[in-house]
Amino acid sequence: MFEWLGVTPLALVAICAGVLVAGFIRGLTGFGLALILVPLISQVIAPERAVLFGVLMALLTAPLGYPAARKEVDPKLTRTIIITGALTAPLGQIALSFTPPDLARLLVALVAVAGAVALAVPRPPALPPGEVAAARTGLLAGFLGGFAAMPGPPIIHHFVRRDVKPAISRNAMIVVFGWNAVIVALVALLRGRLDLPTAALALLAFPALMVSNKLGARYFGLIAEAVWRRIVFTVIAVAAVGALVRLLA
Repeated sequence: MFEWLGVTPLALVAICAGVLVAGFIRGLTGFGLALILVPLISQVIAPERAVLFGVLMALLTAPLGYPAARKEVDPKLTRTIIITGALTAPLGQIALSFTPPDLARLLVALVAVAGAVALAVPRPPALPPGEVAAARTGLLAGFLGGFAAMPGPPIIHHFVRRDVKPAISRNAMIVVFGWNAVIVALVALLRGRLDLPTAALALLAFPALMVSNKLGARYFGLIAEAVWRRIVFTVIAVAAVGALVRLLA
């Protein structure tokens, strides 16, 4: 079975451990799943496969909280980002397929570092006005979603603001990430990049994702925003920098 899956037993344990941590953060905040997961598992499986695994996990996660988030979020906050992201997701997928594995691992780790930076850098407290900022965010998020399964950095930078209630930013990000996962998965399927062993690997890890996501969602609203920002920043930074150091070593 492990030979068919393309992983060793130890690699499977490492993947499930990464899923547990990433799922908890996703349930708590609405983001962070791929930012934590993909850099870690790209150290034990091929980068393109790690990205596709991250896409499938995001796709499986999308229904968890999506119906409630969709009812609460204003479509005007997400529509432009979703549409423009669909335009660049195929470009990210194509770029990944032409990137050498070691360079892909490095770039994936750097994208995750950018996710931590996006949480830390100062920015205006309110959402940027107008459609241009939303379109710019969507274009970059779509490309990163296709290339690294990580549309997070521009989305986090766009929505996580001091004057935006955590529930609003969380719901908006759940909706955007859900659609990004659907779009990237469709692109990968049409390009023939998805295979049964990778899909089976995602299904094997999904119970861990469900449990950890539910646990994280239970703590949403009970932890002060400043505290969960610090927690998420620390976890993403440790995962990204750890993957970067391991790669460079």
